[in-house]
Amino acid sequence: MFKVGDQVTPVSLGGASYKDAKLKIENNIAIVSPSFQSYLFEVFLQSLALGGLIFMTSGVWGDDSSDGNTFILIATILCLSFSGIVRLIFFKIRKKHNFDKSSDAYYPGKIICTKSVIKLSEIEKLYLISKEIYSSNKSYTSFELSISTFDGCRILIMNHGDWHEIKRDAELLSNYLSVPCENLKNGLIYEQAKV
Repeated sequence: MFKVGDQVTPVSLGGASYKDAKLKIENNIAIVSPSFQSYLFEVFLQSLALGGLIFMTSGVWGDDSSDGNTFILIATILCLSFSGIVRLIFFKIRKKHNFDKSSDAYYPGKIICTKSVIKLSEIEKLYLISKEIYSSNKSYTSFELSISTFDGCRILIMNHGDWHEIKRDAELLSNYLSVPCENLKNGLIYEQAKV
């Protein structure tokens, strides 16, 4: 939770230029889950690893010399390592977020784990923070939706680049939880940053 005079900071410094999560509300449960684009992006990165392996090893595939076998082994280890890192990153960032009114509980993941449950009544507000993401050749704006509890805990719910979709989802979730949602910008001073 931000106090007057605090600098607005996102929960995560990263972001996506595509819509990586979607909100669905039905039967007293709101669920934020990974989008199709999120899975598609991971498939694209995994194909790069496989394509890189095929490309690097195709020239020495029939070569039975120790240099050829060593090169194939090293290329395989590098590409499988890249593939494993991509899988690990997406496993960490791709989570379901459940808001269940019937049990008055927010919990991440597929099942309720008592150590990560937060009562819906403990959620004070939502923050929708815009932030600039800089990569090697370009920059883009990403948007982060997080919840804040009365004890100051902030949890990232969505983090993607589709302003209209995330704004709509933030409004729907704000209405569902009956808590306010504040639009802020990374780096500005709180109160001055309000839209």
